[in-house]
Amino acid sequence: MGRGGRRSSAGDVPGVVATPREYPVVIASEAMTELVELLTYVSKDSPKNAASVRAAVEKRLDRLRRFPRTGRADQNAPLVPAGAEAYITTVKGVSLYYLFPVRWKEREIVHVVTIRRGSRMPLEDPEYLTRWMAELVKLAPPPEERSEE
Repeated sequence: MGRGGRRSSAGDVPGVVATPREYPVVIASEAMTELVELLTYVSKDSPKNAASVRAAVEKRLDRLRRFPRTGRADQNAPLVPAGAEAYITTVKGVSLYYLFPVRWKEREIVHVVTIRRGSRMPLEDPEYLTRWMAELVKLAPPPEERSEE
C-alpha cells in the first residue's frame, strides 16, 4: 500500500488507491463576512500575514471537501440538526466551526457556520446561535460540480 493510500474497496486491487468522495462546502454569509473582516483587520498591520491566513483557510476549506471529519467534534454544540455533528478546526489561529453531514436537496454538504479568530466560542451567545440557525434554514444551493480542465 505505502504512502498512506487505501486500496480500492471494489476488489481490493493492489496499487489502486480509492479516491475520497467530495462534499460541497457551503459557507454561511455571516461566516464569509467574518472572514473578510478578519483579513481586513490583519492586513492593516501586515498584508503578507493576511495573505498567508487567507491561503491557509482556503487550503483547509478544500481539505474539508475531501475529509469533512478533519476537525475536532464538538459534543456540546447546541441545536445540531439530526444526523449531523458539529466540528471545529483551527488553522493559523482562525477557528472554523462547521456541521457535517447536513442533508440539503438530496446531498450531504459541509456547512461552515462561523469563522472566528482564536478560541472565541460563538455558540455560547444566544444571538449568535439564532443567526446560526437562520443561516442553516436559508442555505444556498450547493455549487455545481466543477469539471477539471
